[in-house]
Amino acid sequence: MKHLLVFVLPYLLGFLLQSGSPNYIAFYIGRESNTQGGLVVTFTVTNSGKAATQPATADLRLAGEQTTLASATIPPLAANASQFINLTIPLTQLPRDVVQEYELTITSPEMNPIQAEASFAIPSTNANPSPPPQATLAPTPIPATSTPVPAPPTLTPTHAVLGTANVWAETLREVLNNLLTSLGYRIELSLNTVWAGLLILVSVLVVLLWLLTVIVRLLFSTPVTLGAKLPPYVDLPQYSTDTLSGRRQMWQSNATHGALIGQQTEGTLVARKLLLGLEDRPFGGWKLTGLGFSQYDAYGRVSRSQVIAPQPVLKKLNQLLKHAHKLNKKALQRRIAPVSQALTRGLMSKLSARTNTLPLALDLYFQGAHGEVRILFELYHFQVGEWVLLDRWSPEMTVTGKIIHEFYTYTFHGMASNENNAQFRKRLTMELAFALLQVVQTELELTTRNVEQDSQQHTTETHAKMNKTQPLP
Repeated sequence: MKHLLVFVLPYLLGFLLQSGSPNYIAFYIGRESNTQGGLVVTFTVTNSGKAATQPATADLRLAGEQTTLASATIPPLAANASQFINLTIPLTQLPRDVVQEYELTITSPEMNPIQAEASFAIPSTNANPSPPPQATLAPTPIPATSTPVPAPPTLTPTHAVLGTANVWAETLREVLNNLLTSLGYRIELSLNTVWAGLLILVSVLVVLLWLLTVIVRLLFSTPVTLGAKLPPYVDLPQYSTDTLSGRRQMWQSNATHGALIGQQTEGTLVARKLLLGLEDRPFGGWKLTGLGFSQYDAYGRVSRSQVIAPQPVLKKLNQLLKHAHKLNKKALQRRIAPVSQALTRGLMSKLSARTNTLPLALDLYFQGAHGEVRILFELYHFQVGEWVLLDRWSPEMTVTGKIIHEFYTYTFHGMASNENNAQFRKRLTMELAFALLQVVQTELELTTRNVEQDSQQHTTETHAKMNKTQPLP
């Protein structure tokens, strides 16, 4: 594609910008020493614009210098005609066996100056002397319909490719003109028209190929889903509310995450669930397998607003949960901030002005191997300005497979009436980052409260005995 653009752009630009005047294009062909102590440098000049009416002048200089080494006159070229020009440089003016850059400048009253570049070295000897060429021009111009003149054997790789492409385009032009003539159409296609048609054809093919790849991906790729499964204690039958097991079962449905968040008013009850390993290590053996952020209503999650975290994000969060005990609060906030910003940005792009007031839910799905992880529930009561642990238990479960599933859910308010989009987005980003931070910090808190657990153990046992004999009011 890159090489094709190199071939097509000069002709297309010439066709668009110089369609009303001559447009010369020059290419370096080669150089050859003669017996008179000179070096003959050959260029080919093609007129890709309108037919010229005045001759042009070709001057060869070292790149960046003003001294002319050789000059030649180019007679007026017809449209799509080509011409070889030979310029002789005295070998005494330049160093031998040193590659230098040269610049050919073509000037004419009918067009802007045209420049072409070439790089070659002056040979130290004349290995193959040849008859001295004429110092002016090669014979008559080559019409567009004639057979292209073969280039000398000393072609550089880049110009050899360009020359081949030019030959193919000319051949294609002749074939198309013959086809139109056989069909009864008196239309003579120019070389510029052929190049423009090829460019359009290649562009259409690229677009069609891209559409084909999109269709194939849609047909054979599986949609990204959370793959959520319920915990093993959800399907158990309902116990009597007059028993301790029944009361605990009711509190399990209210424990949506592991953070101790609630209104700090006297008498408030809050339940939470914790994911531990066999050695009570926070998230030991647990793995975050899915994260979804979406709106919800009375019927459940609003799927059109759902944002699902990709696997790289899940990998970062799993690493953060595993090594959270080694980081301070500022380091945790710095690592969580990009995740919350990405989730908020994805959600905001799916919200509409009519539904942006709906509440939002952040769902985190975990899984662990049966026998290597455990789930712990805790019930707290706010008394005398602090949270007091009332009860702690592990749920009764029926596990039929090797994997145990669990999930956390955090909820957020939708857009308030006194907020604009920028304020809503900023608040949501901060609340989402706080929730993700609570996931880590709540579990870290377990490793620093062993002394407090021992002091509250007696209180918990006393409440458990009272619950066995007295129903809750």
